[in-house]
Amino acid sequence: MAHARQVERTLPQFPTYRIPAILAALAAALIAAILAFGALDPFGRQAPSAQSPNPALLEAEARWELQRKLQSGDIDPLTRAQREWERQRIQLGLAFS
Repeated sequence: MAHARQVERTLPQFPTYRIPAILAALAAALIAAILAFGALDPFGRQAPSAQSPNPALLEAEARWELQRKLQSGDIDPLTRAQREWERQRIQLGLAFS
């Protein structure tokens, strides 16, 4: 018995807890590289600035707002003021009831 051979293992003794740590480190390095590459702006693309809005976008927004007001019938300032007064009167009437 003293000279019995030990059974050899088929898989090497590599700790399996290191694999997720290695993958996490590689993923972190890849994300850092992507962010650094994007910050350098290698293709000369610049993000649109909030300081200078697109004139076509502003025009489309104004047309949409006008169309919405026309559909709701709320374009007339006098009508708008009357509706607001009526809404406030009803609110105050309910508050004091």
